[in-house]
Amino acid sequence: SPDAVCLAVMRGRAIGIHDPFTALDSFCVINGKASLYGDAPLSIARQHLDWIEAGYDEYFEVGGKRIEGNPPADAWKQPMTRCVGKTQRRGGTQKTWTFSVEDANLAGLFGKNGSLYGGYPHRMLRFRCRGYALRDSFGDALKGIGIRELEDLEQPKDAAQPVGRINIRPKR
Repeated sequence: SPDAVCLAVMRGRAIGIHDPFTALDSFCVINGKASLYGDAPLSIARQHLDWIEAGYDEYFEVGGKRIEGNPPADAWKQPMTRCVGKTQRRGGTQKTWTFSVEDANLAGLFGKNGSLYGGYPHRMLRFRCRGYALRDSFGDALKGIGIRELEDLEQPKDAAQPVGRINIRPKR
């Protein structure tokens, strides 16, 4: 809708995305709320002056061992299969975040009807882990804008929005 396009472009400008087409590719607007998704949060964090590229890492662990690339199909039956994400700000120490199959099961993310992540568990774990790491480490770069992969997948429709101003002063 035109409103969603306008919101995505404006939110993009607020975080330094000046090209409207890039903003449209970076935001998902649902119920009037713009959220970043996919690789956009990582791209924004990497542009921050305090980003340390050498301190960034992402990988999977299966059975406690580091796996480069995606884990094998049978790994998704193991609760401790997890994605590990590391970030570092200039002047700080490297910090580590994880998101596991067990975490996904506790959140009810596997097996949801129509869930994109049900068919792509490696993407779900990676984007969730990355989202938490970036939000916690570079929230100032993201300026409080939500990350779609961290939000509830079944958001209810908003109730009717109030129109105009409401006078709460008692009538005389």
